[in-house]
Amino acid sequence: MDYLSKYNDAISLIHNEQYGKAEVLLYSILEADPHHSFTNWTLGLLEAATGKPYAALKRWQHVSPSDVPYIEEEIEKLTQSLPTYETLFAKNNEALKKAANKDFIEAKRLFVDILLEGEALPLPMEIYKSYFLTLLINEETAVFHDEYDKAPSYVKDAAEITDIYWKIKNDEDVGDKLVKYQSKNKWMLVSASTVAAASIAFTVLLFTTDLFERESTPASASPTVEVVETIIEDTEKIETLEQQLTQLSEDIEMSAHLHDAEVQRNEQLLSLIDAAGLSEAEMKINAAESLFRIGYSAYQAGNDVEAIESLGESVQYSQQHYVSDDAHFFLIQALLREEETTRAEQEMDSFLTAADEYYINSPYIDDVLLLRAQRYILNDEMEEAFPLLTMIQEQYAEEWTAHEAERLLKNQ
Repeated sequence: MDYLSKYNDAISLIHNEQYGKAEVLLYSILEADPHHSFTNWTLGLLEAATGKPYAALKRWQHVSPSDVPYIEEEIEKLTQSLPTYETLFAKNNEALKKAANKDFIEAKRLFVDILLEGEALPLPMEIYKSYFLTLLINEETAVFHDEYDKAPSYVKDAAEITDIYWKIKNDEDVGDKLVKYQSKNKWMLVSASTVAAASIAFTVLLFTTDLFERESTPASASPTVEVVETIIEDTEKIETLEQQLTQLSEDIEMSAHLHDAEVQRNEQLLSLIDAAGLSEAEMKINAAESLFRIGYSAYQAGNDVEAIESLGESVQYSQQHYVSDDAHFFLIQALLREEETTRAEQEMDSFLTAADEYYINSPYIDDVLLLRAQRYILNDEMEEAFPLLTMIQEQYAEEWTAHEAERLLKNQ
């Protein structure tokens, strides 16, 4: 899959709120071209939208204001949110320590505070993971399902969260079996000092096995119809149920509110991506420039197969950027080194007939003219080579190609 296709596919995935898959594609683009502005911009937006502000700010260092004029404004807005994030991360660390000391009630309270205080901000998936596991260790499976349903889509789609969800969904024991699961996973502990350095760097607090060793509730302990009927007949229990219904109503209202907030954040993310204002032509030019850098590096390294692929795609995408003629020239050279002479001749003809300004004023014209003339001579087509060699002598008299053209004419 080529660069532009990957980028377009990533944007489509973002529109469908499939952030994880979009990140994979964007990362693959940056592996080839780490400093590409628009990919860094888009990936930074994703990181900011999924609770990773420091990672976003670091990535945006590679975004040029000439490419994204409002990048500095977005950096300033995100920077202003950092003190709030620091407070939330510190509270997360406190909650983890409470959980490590088996004070799950206090840990849960702190996590609830984090979610409420961070309502206006996207929070890292790891905070939700820590909260969910605290609930499950405390055997609050019903609360876990409620909180899971209220979580943002990027949290629910995360592999670690999905794994936990399906383990519980499949009625696995939350005690002993969760011990085995968690023994292979580290809990997140946020280090504010490390975070401030460059990115959200989570140090880890590994729970010991005995922390998770809780007795399983027997299946027979689940309320039966008879027990439920007895509870309903009890006035005191009715009042408790009414309180629970009131709380449920408040939770539903809060869930709707959080959902609206998430929808708003998703809309803001998409508007920022779309606001880059890139037309299809601009996208192709950006892709062509990026592919030239990749292809030229491969050419210099002697990797002609990769060079041909990247430089060929660069030429295909656009011949209207300042390195168009460079891409075309080195494509021709790579093809000749790989002895793909037929395609090389076709590319020479394409280069010489191109009407775009970067070709008309290209310093490679005489070089390509000479290469084409040499191919004509090798194919016993001197009548085609003669006018090209004459043109080089007349129009590029001071260049080395003129002396080579003169030599070739004398030898015929």
